[in-house]
Parts: sequence; structure tokens; C-alpha cells
Amino acid sequence: MTTHIADVVNAVWYEDLSDIVLLGYSYGGVVVTGALEHIGDRVRHLVYLDAFVPGDGDTVAGLCGAAAESGLAALGRDWLVPPLPREYDDPAEAVWAGPRRTPHPAGWFTEPVRLARPLEDYPFTRTYIKATGEPRPDDGGPFWAAADRALASPAWRYREIVTNHMIASNRPDDLVRLLLELT
Repeated sequence: MTTHIADVVNAVWYEDLSDIVLLGYSYGGVVVTGALEHIGDRVRHLVYLDAFVPGDGDTVAGLCGAAAESGLAALGRDWLVPPLPREYDDPAEAVWAGPRRTPHPAGWFTEPVRLARPLEDYPFTRTYIKATGEPRPDDGGPFWAAADRALASPAWRYREIVTNHMIASNRPDDLVRLLLELT
């Protein structure tokens, strides 16, 4: 995870970007959160797109709950975790994307995020966009927990797009319209 965070931070620093809209999708929510310590003053608006929203010290495995932690234990010494299956509205997109999906290093499930202060204490605005095309799981799931957090707080904007987790692939026009509205 540290490498992913450094990639985002370095892109912002090396391009000398400021007043940016920073978007984290899925596990990228953990990455953009970890980047805030270094580039939070350059962010105008932070968007979580059906993503994890961690607090200081949280891990992806912890946010996913006991099932994820026991699943990691079952991996033993494997250091790569295969990607989860995904559903695309367009079968051609599924054919194209499938071979390009890569495993994640197991360490990013267990490395804690560092956040100097709560997200709501940063001066930028923030939005959570939830994919609502699938039913809420019995355990709620980490993305629904993040959506509930945004809904409950006046410090957040909350939006929905009716599709599954593959928002950018399945509903690109809806997503672009929504992002333009937010920015």
C-alpha cells in the first residue's frame, strides 16, 4: 500500500498539481486516504467511488471483517491475492478486462492506513458515490458502511449510481455527469 500511496503523492508533487479533485475507487479509497498526509493541502474535493473509507490505523482486512481476515490466513505464505470476479454490462468489456486484471499483494490487506486527522477535519469537500445496483449484503460490507457514514454526516455529499461495483465501465456517462456536477 505504501507504494501505491507514494505513486499518487509523487504524481501530484512532480506535476505540481494543486486545487485537485482526487478520486479513489474501490481499494483506491485506502490509497487516497493515505496520500492525504502528504497532499491534503492540494486537494479541493475528495471523491470515494464505491470505495473503502478508512480511519487512522484501519486495514482493508479489518474493514472487510472476520471473513477477510480468515481468508488471508488461509492464503498461508502466498503473497499475491487473485482479483475478485467482476460483472460487466458489456460482454466485450468483460472479455477485454478479464486478462488485464491482476492480483494484489497480500500486504495491502494488512498494512494500516495512517491519517493525521479525521477526514471531516480537512478543509476540502468530500463525496461518496455508492453503486446501488446490488442488494446490501447481510453484514453490510465496507462500501455500504462508508456510504452510511457519508449519509449521516453534514460534512459529506452522497450520490448513487444504479449499477454494480464496475461503475466506470457500466455507467461511464452517468459517472462523468456526476463528477462534473460535484466539481
